[in-house]
Amino acid sequence: MSKSKRLFWTVQESKLLRKLYADASWPEILAAFPRMSQHQIIIKAHSLKLHRKNRSKVPWTPEEDKILTNEFYTAPVKELKKRLGRPGVSIYAHARRLGMKRRADADAHADISVKEHHRRMVKKYFGITL
Repeated sequence: MSKSKRLFWTVQESKLLRKLYADASWPEILAAFPRMSQHQIIIKAHSLKLHRKNRSKVPWTPEEDKILTNEFYTAPVKELKKRLGRPGVSIYAHARRLGMKRRADADAHADISVKEHHRRMVKKYFGITL
């Protein structure tokens, strides 16, 4: 049974994170720390009390719109996050504004009520008809 190896941050990496975290895009940050995951970087940044600048006010460029439109249904969101340098929530929200939905069956449930959905789930998981 293998255990994951714990990675420790060097002083140089911590200094570099302090320098990059607020302003750099996620692709730039991830490239600067190839042995760390995005989650590990966020945890370290929080321990250092670092904050990112609010990117929500940064408008989407036509190039980003094109990438999102062409790859939203085929590329994993993890890949889109790296390519666009935006959080997954932002990607989903912008896609919704462009009229795109990730789930293929999202429209299938749009015409049933919450009560009907609940009835179907109870029947499916518990075998009880309400």
